[in-house]
Amino acid sequence: MDKLKRDVEDCKIIDNPSLAELRQLATHKERTTKYGSASYISRMKNRSAKATYIVTA
Repeated sequence: MDKLKRDVEDCKIIDNPSLAELRQLATHKERTTKYGSASYISRMKNRSAKATYIVTA
């Protein structure tokens, strides 16, 4: 199990941030909609075969 441990340098732990703090941290990935709402695009890193559906027209 020790092989999986690694040192982390220059980290800052943010415990229970407010919504304003979360939005400020994510502003570099934010796109604002025409209605003024924040929009974020994320990438799924894994998938479950049970939850994958193929839709054809």
